[in-house]
Amino acid sequence: MPNRPVLTAADIDAVVGWTVIRAARRAARLLALTLKDHELTPVEFGVLAQLAAARGELTQAEVARAVEVRPQSVAPVIDGLSSRGLLRREGARGRGRSGRLVLSDAGAALLRAAFPDVLATNPAFARPGTEQAGPVNEALLHFLTESPFEPV
Repeated sequence: MPNRPVLTAADIDAVVGWTVIRAARRAARLLALTLKDHELTPVEFGVLAQLAAARGELTQAEVARAVEVRPQSVAPVIDGLSSRGLLRREGARGRGRSGRLVLSDAGAALLRAAFPDVLATNPAFARPGTEQAGPVNEALLHFLTESPFEPV
């Protein structure tokens, strides 16, 4: 076909967004394996971690934004964590009112047990020959916090 683009692997690797997507998928698999012994998924870990970082209460919508998923997608995750006693809902829920999510003592204990294992995956993201993943993490955090893109 005469109109077929001619691309090399280097051309494809030059697309930062595509590289990030590929890396995110691999990172998700790494974290899933790491969290398996704790009976957590990466998203469940993220929900517990965000609740711990908030040092208080978050709404379901706030949790969804913090873990970069849609509120509808995080609902079954929250329901599952709640049924396992890892978080609890507080306050009245209903039309126009958002209930608050609070990390339970059991959720805090599980997060304390899982966090060191998750943190130990950082060298997988470091430049070969170093143990420093800082520049990669800083670039990704910049993208997450400073990018004008808003998810739909």
